[in-house]
Amino acid sequence: AEVALLRRREEPGYQEALQHVVDESSHLEQIVDDLLLLASADSGHLAMKNEVVELDEVCRQVVRAMTPLASTLDVSLNLEIHSATVLVRGDDTRLGQVFRNLIHNALRYTPASGSVSVSVERSRGDERAPRAVVLVRDTGPGIPAEERDLVFDRFHRVVRKRALSSRLAGRTRDGTGLGLAICKAIVEAHGGQIKVVDGIGPGATVAVELPALVAEAVLRS
Repeated sequence: AEVALLRRREEPGYQEALQHVVDESSHLEQIVDDLLLLASADSGHLAMKNEVVELDEVCRQVVRAMTPLASTLDVSLNLEIHSATVLVRGDDTRLGQVFRNLIHNALRYTPASGSVSVSVERSRGDERAPRAVVLVRDTGPGIPAEERDLVFDRFHRVVRKRALSSRLAGRTRDGTGLGLAICKAIVEAHGGQIKVVDGIGPGATVAVELPALVAEAVLRS
């Protein structure tokens, strides 16, 4: 805004300057919102609903919403649901935020004609403590083992090889560097965990595990 006022400009010049102010203000607003969310999580006061959530339906809605962006990037976005309705307890909006962040991140680093897949299943482990598992896989350059724990740190910058491969570089505003940290905060607030795991073939695979509910118990209650 100060630069725009340094000299007299034609109307298009002022419009360009105002648009720049709007864009920067929106980016700053997003950073503030993200920091407030993380501060709330740190203090144990992250506002969340505590409802029965159909996790497969949350993922289905997010994939549907992200498909136009994937098409623009010439990346196939697929959803695989390997179990009947997968139930968890928590906040469907917050969980949707987690999967939007993860899919957007995967799309950033997947080359044209590549693919991003989201799979949802209820683990076949201990029935006394069942788990819901969501995997987000991409066919990008992957994440080195030494970076896998660090990517969930606030403001962490990915290794140069992966950063340079970003499909959205120069096309959208860079992220705040808080997206994966927010995913971690939300998942842990739901009693779950998030991590980068070894996938099949190239690319990165992020796993989200949450305590699952037994459908029969939910119906009885």
